[in-house]
Amino acid sequence: MAAIEDRDSAWYGIKPVPRMIQNQLGHLLELNMIELDRKILKGVQALMEKRERRMWLGFWIHPSKPSALIDEAVVSCNSLLSHFHCMIGRKPLDLNWDDQKSGDMVDNDPNVVKSMKALQAYVLRLSK
Repeated sequence: MAAIEDRDSAWYGIKPVPRMIQNQLGHLLELNMIELDRKILKGVQALMEKRERRMWLGFWIHPSKPSALIDEAVVSCNSLLSHFHCMIGRKPLDLNWDDQKSGDMVDNDPNVVKSMKALQAYVLRLSK
């Protein structure tokens, strides 16, 4: 694959990973998430079946500091944004989502429109 030549792209000059590899990595991530979800639910169910309220306290106290959790969330958002760029491209981020034509593309789903506006605002903050 050739390097990205669009100077407006966040990946200008970078050689993208082939789509098949992206799909395979995404699928492996999904499989790992399914397995982790299964393990977590199994553990939670076992705790709930014990009916010991003191065991539930562990669900509300997180060992990490709030600032560390926020940093992790930012990294996750950036990762999702990168995947969005790779899979869909930048065009949806350049659209005016208040415009009827843009809304029509997503069946005027207010949640999608709101999410796209939030994503645009986030990208704008990152580019400053």
